[in-house]
Amino acid sequence: MALIVLCDQKYRHGAWCDTKIRGIMDEASRRRIQPQIYTNISAAKELALKCDEDTSVILLFDSMPWLYEAMSELSECRTHIIISANYIDVALPAPYSMVGTDIDAAMRSMVDYLRSCGKRHIALVGVNPNSCNDNGRAAMLKKYMHIDDYRIFYAEDNMMDCFDEFLTVQDSFDAAICTNDLLAICLSEQLKEHPRAGEKLFILSHTDTVMAKLYGEGITSMTVNFYDCGRILVETHFNRLKYGFARSVNLLPAQLKVRGSTENKQYIPSKNMPVPMQQPSLSEKKTINLPTGNVSRLERILASSDLVNLKIMYCLLCGFNYERMSEFCFISAETARYRVRKIRNALGVQKRSDAADILCAYIKKESLLAIISEQEEKHNKIIV
Repeated sequence: MALIVLCDQKYRHGAWCDTKIRGIMDEASRRRIQPQIYTNISAAKELALKCDEDTSVILLFDSMPWLYEAMSELSECRTHIIISANYIDVALPAPYSMVGTDIDAAMRSMVDYLRSCGKRHIALVGVNPNSCNDNGRAAMLKKYMHIDDYRIFYAEDNMMDCFDEFLTVQDSFDAAICTNDLLAICLSEQLKEHPRAGEKLFILSHTDTVMAKLYGEGITSMTVNFYDCGRILVETHFNRLKYGFARSVNLLPAQLKVRGSTENKQYIPSKNMPVPMQQPSLSEKKTINLPTGNVSRLERILASSDLVNLKIMYCLLCGFNYERMSEFCFISAETARYRVRKIRNALGVQKRSDAADILCAYIKKESLLAIISEQEEKHNKIIV
């Protein structure tokens, strides 16, 4: 068993990656394991090929192209992949577990907070199209706002171009959400050089860095605990081994820290939180009721039935009374009554005849008898 950490070279030297790695190393040390850290995909793959399925590879990144390349290479290994991400909207070439922040709830709270402050027109500034985290935030903003009330400003090549594009139309918005604190500070600096008309622009961001606390009157930020994220990445590795999870998703809660960039207006969650916006439809929506209730109930009963229960259901199909059931199933009449009552309750009916009618509507006696014979054959082989 081993634990490998593979970082995108461009992400490795950022403050967020450092904090995650600190959490990884501290939790790993507590569990008496020493992770191997790589920034080269080929080197990490070379080690992973020598490891068995009890080994995990943690991926730290922000670039979707890098993630796809790394997972394509690691898909040849038997190791399990654990990614640190908030949002993935594409199919990946290998199974994986994920640890991240609940950006759905985070963006929902941000929109709710801004509405409580009387802000209705919101810009999301600085979205990197190659960043899975940025794309996730953009998707969540679209989810909770009407299309006429928001605009997303992408940073295609140069962040300053993105800022310039926003600044030319800044008076159309009363709030701007940046994808991270550092961009929020840069945007605040740009606003000093390009003051807006009218009321102050509210600025919010994500990640809650130390700089967000220290800059000016402070930047209102949605907290992300990267240290805890690092710890839980390691916990995910050990939980998989302990409980046999094939894969898991663990989303950490985020909290809004209110500061001067939104005039320190405190956030009290609304009783009517934003709900997902309805998507336009080309045709009228219709409600279709599918008559699957009895089929679903039967499937649940059959999936959990032992041999005796299968025989009881066959007896119901045949119209046997309790005495005949007891003879066919080699049980007492009282046990037969008990078993029938359990089946009736599961089907939601009061009478034995009603249960029999439902069975007759969906099950052929011959097919059920074949299953019973198959089960009896297996049972006799075990006894022999």
